[in-house]
Amino acid sequence: MDGSPVTLTIAGFVEDQPYNHVTSVFVPIETWRKLAFASPGSDKGLKNPVNAIMLQGKAIDPKFINEQLPGTETVTRAAAVQGIPGYKEESGTILMSLGFCLSFPHSSSACFSTFSRCKSPISSGS
Repeated sequence: MDGSPVTLTIAGFVEDQPYNHVTSVFVPIETWRKLAFASPGSDKGLKNPVNAIMLQGKAIDPKFINEQLPGTETVTRAAAVQGIPGYKEESGTILMSLGFCLSFPHSSSACFSTFSRCKSPISSGS
């Protein structure tokens, strides 16, 4: 990995994940800690730090979790994905490009039709 002495081996790929071009990797937590907290003091003195825990289920109450664990912030999966650096901007660019591509054929044919109708044959005066 660039800027890190840690070497990773690609063991497989995931399918149907909504992260577009954002680099992501699934690694054991100890490997992640070596990468995320490589700078001295970046772990703020915590033993075995983490920055996110993902919960899955139907009866999860974010307000209750926040009350029980002061200093935490509970968000939905969608909000977490939107919080990935650059994800929201890249998604906006892709949607704008897609919108342009979908509207271009309609606008170009309308312009062509309008300009075609505006042309009048030149009369010779005879």
